Amino acid sequence: MWVADIGPGTGRSYPFKPRASVGSDVVFVDVEPPAAGLKMYGEWVVADAQRLPLRDESVSTIFASHVLEHLERPWIFLSECYRVLKARGMLHLILPNFLSVNARRDPSHKRVYNVISVALMLKKAGFTVHFEHRAGSLLPEPFRKILSVAMNFLSEEIRLLGEKQCQ
Repeated sequence: MWVADIGPGTGRSYPFKPRASVGSDVVFVDVEPPAAGLKMYGEWVVADAQRLPLRDESVSTIFASHVLEHLERPWIFLSECYRVLKARGMLHLILPNFLSVNARRDPSHKRVYNVISVALMLKKAGFTVHFEHRAGSLLPEPFRKILSVAMNFLSEEIRLLGEKQCQ
């Protein structure tokens, strides 16, 4: 059971902030080699996020924190994630929301997103979308959905889960 942490930071350009639990079953993928001492946390692969050097259906979970906004063609990255995930595998996406100052602070950001645009991209790539922020469990279903979308729309970070369905 492999876990891929895409763009965890290498301690060079960005600090190392892994989302996956470190260990022998995690592979870290970033665009530059890790700083000295970080190799002990797991396997490292230097690669472009839009060309993941992982086998088809070889990963059960992917963490991609603050990656999507750096990509020229984010839909290619999402297709790659779909390709390498096993059936019922989960993609955990975190990125700055369009209402956050962090969305525009980093000059290397190519795009600014809201939760709806990211959810639509995930759906187009084949994923079933799950909101990480849910609310109003005592409310009727239509109100829960509206409240969840509103909470995700206004939050500092977009946090969505994309699930690859069985084919």
